[in-house]
Amino acid sequence: MIRQSCLSLVLLFLVTLLLACGSKKKATSQPDATAEQTQPVAQEETGAAQEERLKLSPEEIAASGIQTTAVVEGAVDETLAIQGRVLPRSGQQAAVIPTFPGRLLTAGNRFPVVGNAVRQGQTLAIVVQELSATEAATLAEKRIDLDAQIQQANQEVAQKTRDLERTKALYEGGVVALKQVQLAETDLHIAEAHQQAAQRARAAYEKVQSNASTSSRRLNLLAPITGVITAVNAAPNQQVDNTKAIFEIVNLDTVWIEAQVFEDQLPLVRGARAVAITTRAAPGITFTGRLVNFSQQVDPVNKTEGVLFEVANHQHWLAIGMNADMHFPSGNLANGLVVPTSAVLEEQGHSLVFVETAPGLFAKREVKTGNRAGSSVIVSDGLKVGEKVVSTGAQMLINAGKGKAGGEE
Repeated sequence: MIRQSCLSLVLLFLVTLLLACGSKKKATSQPDATAEQTQPVAQEETGAAQEERLKLSPEEIAASGIQTTAVVEGAVDETLAIQGRVLPRSGQQAAVIPTFPGRLLTAGNRFPVVGNAVRQGQTLAIVVQELSATEAATLAEKRIDLDAQIQQANQEVAQKTRDLERTKALYEGGVVALKQVQLAETDLHIAEAHQQAAQRARAAYEKVQSNASTSSRRLNLLAPITGVITAVNAAPNQQVDNTKAIFEIVNLDTVWIEAQVFEDQLPLVRGARAVAITTRAAPGITFTGRLVNFSQQVDPVNKTEGVLFEVANHQHWLAIGMNADMHFPSGNLANGLVVPTSAVLEEQGHSLVFVETAPGLFAKREVKTGNRAGSSVIVSDGLKVGEKVVSTGAQMLINAGKGKAGGEE
């Protein structure tokens, strides 16, 4: 009986010991499993904090026309980037100045403002003045001065025409380069613009004189060129004089871009009759510039020479005084990760792209760009091969992100 009791106690002790070991092992293994489950979540949260993400539904993607392109390894032509400045084309900038002082009146229903498009010959405003005997004598002197200006302009046009004919003959004989012919053509166009301006001034003067009465005279201020009003320096019913422009007009359909080129870069620029031009004001748009001429004068301090390119300014993206980047091909190839130029956006001096990290999930990421050639650009940092970047509709994602951020606020 005592022996059976001892065996029972031993068995009870062994069962208790086995149960205790099993509980300890289970408790020890549980934290490891929990750690394995939470670690990916923590990593995902860290990645989300580094990139600003935007979630769109398939309907929103289809409606906005968003398209993506895979990042690939490739090569583009190495280019020399030179910054230039947008200028008005010769003869395509004009100031409207009355020939006599008077009171400024509105012509038509409304007074012109900055940004209005005007056509050549359009009446912008009216100047009315009471005429005195002393002013009549001044008008006679004005007529003499206008006649002298026309005579001088005619002589200038005749001289520039002879210069152009002589330069063409020298070019055909192989004596001078083509750029000398282009420079002579530009000089002739400038002289013709001065001639036309002098003729219009005298025609306007004669019209005023033919319509003037003995007590007062009126002058219609006409737009000398077709373009956009860039400055208005007076208001209706204000007294104006004949020493200050009332309106300033610029034709933006075609503009010039002037760049200062260092001496060692001139051979590369001379070989490029056309150049790709980009600006931060029009991301994703590449303009084409045609060589006009060189200034033929080197700055003694900076050792640079001015170069002019003519650009068709579609939709007037380029404004006077704006900076633009001119890309000259060097003939060498640069290798790296290539994406469309339309995928790269500029925001506060930083280059950005949108990467589709999952279906409908787009992450805004900062990148570093290198050489550009046509519609392709090299990205030196921020992307990997095979990632999908938004090549169409990236700007829409910027706006959508701002809209959602404002709604969350």
